[in-house]
Amino acid sequence: MPEGEILELGLPEEWSSLKGAITADPDASVDYDEITSLVAKPDVRETVVTQRIPFRWNLVRRYDPSPSGDNTSKNVIFYLWSKLGSSGLGYLTDVYYSPPVSIATNRTRTIALNSLAHHIHLAWEFIPQAGNRYTPVWRAKPDFTLTNIDVTSKRYGFANSPRELVRRYHLTYTGNQRAYLQSFHMQGRCPDRIEEVNERLPNTACKRLPAVTMRWSLPENNKNHEALLAEQGFSFEPSNDSHLVPLDVDADAFQI
Repeated sequence: MPEGEILELGLPEEWSSLKGAITADPDASVDYDEITSLVAKPDVRETVVTQRIPFRWNLVRRYDPSPSGDNTSKNVIFYLWSKLGSSGLGYLTDVYYSPPVSIATNRTRTIALNSLAHHIHLAWEFIPQAGNRYTPVWRAKPDFTLTNIDVTSKRYGFANSPRELVRRYHLTYTGNQRAYLQSFHMQGRCPDRIEEVNERLPNTACKRLPAVTMRWSLPENNKNHEALLAEQGFSFEPSNDSHLVPLDVDADAFQI
């Protein structure tokens, strides 16, 4: 009999649990590095992808195996991912959990999204990150920042009704090319019941708790080295009239 929780990463072997969701799409749940090459065509050369190599498998499902050893899953949680931006990285967008007790959540049973009791939705916003233009995907910094988190649940005894707002989190950032979290607010229930529509909450302007704010100190002045010394084995030797400008492509301050 299996023991302990089961974590499924990337693309599960069998996946038909979430009705209407593209959860089995490997492009959404697996991050790939792309090997490219130049292909000569009439009057132009094009860069084409010749190979895609997975380097990160994201969490897509978590559950407890049945004590009886059958194919059912207990306490199942679904994680939905989406590709955002041009870096090729996947971002967690939704978490669903607590299916109806009347449904045996085995690997081949279809479960409608709106039947799960609890839902967490994460919204992201694009902020260009320094260096991502030339950085390999496996070293790229996320160029989207988390801006909103919506937490919704069904009312007890109303399993067939839409989920309702429990609380929302609003995050704001400062900075350019590198985002710094500036503040976040928590918003609770509104005086009137707010329900999901097509798995999303409408905009709300209810009262919020006072913001939690952050302040960031400026770094020390950068130290300009007179020369950059390459390790042994670096074969490129520029001519005297060449100008080398170091480019921190992965924005890690030249850390190794």
